[in-house]
Amino acid sequence: MAKLHILAGTPIPVRSMGTIITQPKIREIAAIGEDKYFTVLSLFQKADKEDFKSEILKAEEARIKKENPDLEMTEDDKREIEFELDITYPSDFSVFIYLLQAFPDLKSSFESFLYIIFPNLRKIGWVPTLNLTLAERDPIDFTEDMFTEVKDIALSSLNYKTAEEQSAEFNPANGMASEIAEKIKRAKEKRNTETSSNSTESPLADMSSILASSSNLSIQEVMDMTYPQLVIQYERSSLLLGFVNQIRASAFGGLDPDDIIDWTKTL
Repeated sequence: MAKLHILAGTPIPVRSMGTIITQPKIREIAAIGEDKYFTVLSLFQKADKEDFKSEILKAEEARIKKENPDLEMTEDDKREIEFELDITYPSDFSVFIYLLQAFPDLKSSFESFLYIIFPNLRKIGWVPTLNLTLAERDPIDFTEDMFTEVKDIALSSLNYKTAEEQSAEFNPANGMASEIAEKIKRAKEKRNTETSSNSTESPLADMSSILASSSNLSIQEVMDMTYPQLVIQYERSSLLLGFVNQIRASAFGGLDPDDIIDWTKTL
């Protein structure tokens, strides 16, 4: 997805569905909960047939080893399991549907996610398969082609990552699904155990507050940004602030002018 398209926050066409995806604003993400939002994004990434097979095989190997330390899974055993998995889960889409059906919380989060990215979505059905009813249209089955296109948009646009995020200096939505899931789990555990009423853990809230405080934007204007817009502006604001601080340090003799790094060249 083109960076200008992402930065502009314009709707993204989903040709296989004949509709558009709206890039949700921060306030809309807040409405469903940022944990849910990033969990669904991680779910799209987790829905990988080959990775899923690998995890199943590792789990089966661990089970056999636990039951009898002297036993090891043979290559024939592995091939048999892989064959069964290929039949049961022939595609990334089938893995995705399995995960949704196996974990009710994921299913609920996914439904909330669909409602904020599809402005004309009116109803979600699951019988006999996942189907969506868009405004003034009959229900349509959510097919593998649709899943592939929506997955690509979700991971390339809605889950935009910058160099700063990748450095893990500030990383609310890491590319690795397992790490996202682990962060969410720790955050939930922390909220469940802390007694302080004002104790929260919200990377997006922190990010929004920092950006509003360091710019001429009000917090309401920041809330009207999309997630990629917030990330991009946050990164640039941080670089600009670092540049200004270098100028100040230079003015008082604490830094050589030749050592000042132009923040625009860092982008």
